[in-house]
Amino acid sequence: MRPIRYLLLSLFLLLAACSNKPGLSASEKNYFRNMSEAHTELAMLDSLSQSNKFAKARYQEAVSQMKPKTKILLLRFKGTEYEKYDSYKATVDAFQSYLTAEDMWEQNKGLVLVNKRLAEGNGSLKKAQELIKQEQSR
Repeated sequence: MRPIRYLLLSLFLLLAACSNKPGLSASEKNYFRNMSEAHTELAMLDSLSQSNKFAKARYQEAVSQMKPKTKILLLRFKGTEYEKYDSYKATVDAFQSYLTAEDMWEQNKGLVLVNKRLAEGNGSLKKAQELIKQEQSR
């Protein structure tokens, strides 16, 4: 049920980002749409880590699918005014936590440390999703 919840939340955020709310510039709409896409990618990875079918091979496969797209989405805003947004910073934190978890797992650092990084990624993702809502309503 969790994967569906994350996907629905991400879809809602994507629809909200694409709305014709007055006051949002075209670049802001683009930013919110791209961040919503990044959150959807990260949410799929997070839902896998929360499932009872969680396994190293599945996680690594999911990271390899998520990484290129999310990296491109985040790089679009690096060096721009949006890089200073708290939602951008939290999204980058979530992305880095998930990648760090994968690296730690490959280096056999222990499942306790991997789970800690996954929890950090989950917390950063939730924070980013909340910040997006706040930033859009300004």
